[in-house]
Amino acid sequence: MYRQASHVNFCSLIKCCPLFYLKGYLASYYGPELQKYTSFKVHHEEIRDVTANDHGVLSLTSNELCFSARAGLRLFSLRSVNIC
Repeated sequence: MYRQASHVNFCSLIKCCPLFYLKGYLASYYGPELQKYTSFKVHHEEIRDVTANDHGVLSLTSNELCFSARAGLRLFSLRSVNIC
């Protein structure tokens, strides 16, 4: 089954690890054969932007900013009507 990705963002921490996000899901793949690294639901709406660092993944929607561990555990989130 193929899923359509809304965005692709290459992670500098893990070489060739594109991040795909669609309908609130975040999935990362690695290597030349794009083997799945992680996959988890972060939000209930489309993710507008995402960035990663040593500690986790920061994702943004129209009304929420969320920081998650790379395995998917939500560490914190901020909500606001006009966050973006």
